Amino acid sequence: MCGIFAMLFADRQFCFQFYEKHIKELLANRGPNDLKTLYENSIFFGNSVLWHQGESLVSLPIYINGSDKILLFNGDLFMEIDGSDTLYVGELLKNAQNEMDLIRIFKNIAGPFSMIFYFDKSLYFIRDSFGRNSLIIGKVNDSLFLTSVLDHQNEVIEAIEIPPLGLYKINLQTKNVELFPYEGLTHPYHIEQLNFINNIISVDLREQVIQPDWLHLKQPSTSLSFKDIDLPENSENIFEFLLSNEAYSKLSDEFISILTKSVKYRVLKTQSECKNCIGNNNCNHSNISVLFSGGVDCTLLTVLAHKFIDKRKPIDLLNVAFERVSNKNANIDFNVPDRLTGLETLNELQNLYPERKWNFIEINITRVELYKHRKKLSSLVYPLSNVLDESLGSAIYFASRGIGLLNGETYESPCRVILIGSGADELFAGYTRHSNAFKRSTAEQDLLTKELELDWIRLPSRNLARDDRVVADNGVTVRAPFIEESFVNFARSLKALQRCYPKLQQGIGDKLLLRLCAFKIGLENCCRFRKRAMQFGSRIADKKQSAKDKSQLLK
Repeated sequence: MCGIFAMLFADRQFCFQFYEKHIKELLANRGPNDLKTLYENSIFFGNSVLWHQGESLVSLPIYINGSDKILLFNGDLFMEIDGSDTLYVGELLKNAQNEMDLIRIFKNIAGPFSMIFYFDKSLYFIRDSFGRNSLIIGKVNDSLFLTSVLDHQNEVIEAIEIPPLGLYKINLQTKNVELFPYEGLTHPYHIEQLNFINNIISVDLREQVIQPDWLHLKQPSTSLSFKDIDLPENSENIFEFLLSNEAYSKLSDEFISILTKSVKYRVLKTQSECKNCIGNNNCNHSNISVLFSGGVDCTLLTVLAHKFIDKRKPIDLLNVAFERVSNKNANIDFNVPDRLTGLETLNELQNLYPERKWNFIEINITRVELYKHRKKLSSLVYPLSNVLDESLGSAIYFASRGIGLLNGETYESPCRVILIGSGADELFAGYTRHSNAFKRSTAEQDLLTKELELDWIRLPSRNLARDDRVVADNGVTVRAPFIEESFVNFARSLKALQRCYPKLQQGIGDKLLLRLCAFKIGLENCCRFRKRAMQFGSRIADKKQSAKDKSQLLK
């Protein structure tokens, strides 16, 4: 994981001043292991590095074939690669002879990434199609810049998150911008996103498309849906009943197998040492943490991660709680809903896996503490700015910072990776709006399927880049195992009612397949917890607020 920056159409002095004022500090936070800049071909480049893969750190930007090709890389490629994923991408770029070779590079790459590279007198930039890593495009005066993160400092800078629609190309002589799109950009929301970037730069759509191998949905092992099964009226034994069905027992095994592989890569593809022990092979501290509310999504990831983490190392369970908005008492109460479910599920984990040391970190944030960080949060969330971004961004920022109480004593997590459950609700219908869409559906209109499709398509612009920015500022990499190419292919190949069954009560019917799998691996308690949005479970947000309103804190 890294931070990247490029600025063009400006002289070196202006580029350097802009970088020093608006970029450098935040970029350095993202990549505490290395930071380098260079000015080449009239472009200013900056790249920081948080070292995860390979035997030794690779400093960026890197020259390829002299200064003919220059690569800035921010990502984690979870593939069968020996050594550094940065050098792997560099080798692919080295072998590219023309533009079609460039496009073919992105056919097989898997994992979260954003890249900028100079090639044949043009500047190319791209985000992975899920949009997991941040990349912002902006204009200042007559200059154009690309960056992972931006401290706007209340100045009028025109900037947006780059929609992850494909490979963009800027011809440095004509200044024309072209887009080689990912295959399948047919949803109206994609058109809306294309219009969105046209507010910054005028983009011409090219006919050549990028066709990732994993994009084509495979047929699931069964076409049987939950509505086709004569379910018992009593939901108490529904998981046992479903697992007695051969088709759903097989489907749940497939789910667990694919997700397990995703978690395995995200746990093992990093240095085994913690932040404080890089280079020390005898580190027994935590190096993997989980954003932990005690709910079914994060707990499922925790149990699967447990399988691949050295038994001598603790796993940090980061549980964040905010001082209640309406609390006027002298004694601040941090017993918010996520704290209570977190402690309950901690007990379940301790009973299931007593050999593991579980570090349950109580991260308690007062309103005063939140207010002190408002400027930093504003820069990290930017260019987003509404109440939902404030709430979720703040919760994930303080959780990934990892400063709290462990057994009543002050503790600071040394972990370099945090696992989060992003994508589970969008893929398996965890929100109330999915239940409402199901209720409104008719024989002619399957509104639940439409809602799930829309949720998935707009996930990058709503959550992922923001989460990347707020977590990375703490020198930590966010990894989301549910948003992995093979797992997403599997989940989206299922019909809506193979993933959920909103006809059943909340805590059962929502994310039913996911809950079934959690039950199968032994999580018999938390698999029944009702979905609770993080902003409400941590009590940073008030349900009376509108998520779409402009945030007052981030102004």
